Amino acid sequence: AQSNVAQRRNNVIEAKSNILAAQDRLLELMNWPGSPNEWSRPIVPSDNPDSVDLDREFFDAVLYQESLAHSPDRRIAELTMDIAETNHDVAKWQRLPELNIFGEVSLYGFDDDKGGARDDIYDADYDSYNAGIEFRMPLPNRRARAEYSQSVRNLERAGLDIEFVEQSLLTRIRAATRAIRTAQESVEASQAQVRAATESVDKENSRVNAGTSTTFVLLDLQEDLAQAQLNLIRAQTLYQKALIALERNRGTLLETLNIVVTDPASDDPLAMPDPQRAGALSEHSNWDAVVSPPDADSAISEE
Repeated sequence: AQSNVAQRRNNVIEAKSNILAAQDRLLELMNWPGSPNEWSRPIVPSDNPDSVDLDREFFDAVLYQESLAHSPDRRIAELTMDIAETNHDVAKWQRLPELNIFGEVSLYGFDDDKGGARDDIYDADYDSYNAGIEFRMPLPNRRARAEYSQSVRNLERAGLDIEFVEQSLLTRIRAATRAIRTAQESVEASQAQVRAATESVDKENSRVNAGTSTTFVLLDLQEDLAQAQLNLIRAQTLYQKALIALERNRGTLLETLNIVVTDPASDDPLAMPDPQRAGALSEHSNWDAVVSPPDADSAISEE
């Protein structure tokens, strides 16, 4: 029993170190300003990530179409298609002959000095007119034909790129929604495991109090309960990560998390989130980090 207690004490020490390391990593990702003393403030989660919708189905045709509309990869592919179509039209017209109509009007001045010649120009004493039609047809025009053939290939490649992006997006969306469903089932199983382990600990604790069992068995069951609780936390964390992965693949992560990008030179937002989409992820997660004030009690017990 003493060995088990010592092992648990070591586990607590290791857990404290992991919490501090995770806190520093979080502040680093947040680009947190301030002195090293401010980094020593404990970060206390206001809620546990335990909000899991076990019945929600995430993948459907509407979600996929919305993902296509927000996907930056598809936007890039569409812009590439637009450029390819423009180059194709230009190359097609460059293969055709040119027929140009031109006209010209000239004014002349003749005199022994510059002033008199300039006066003749102003008075339009001497003028001439020229007009005509110019027809051009390069022979054999191999360059224009080669550029047109290349533009056709580029146009076909751009169309294939769009299909590839759409298929890739569909695969990623299905994988993300499948990961969410797997995490939902894992959370459900872990919750059942925690309930069963808690019941076993309660029953064994009653036996120990009654003198019909030993603390060795109770400690063993408590270990099982701790492992079940750890499995539940891992499943809940995987669920939240799967939600983030889904929104990232859809291209709506900033809007979902209600993150607004602003111009440092002004207060005008450059990208406003959609109010209907803002907070969609918060329906499944209340994991909000809160930085405690300097005089707040430490979130990690030193006992």
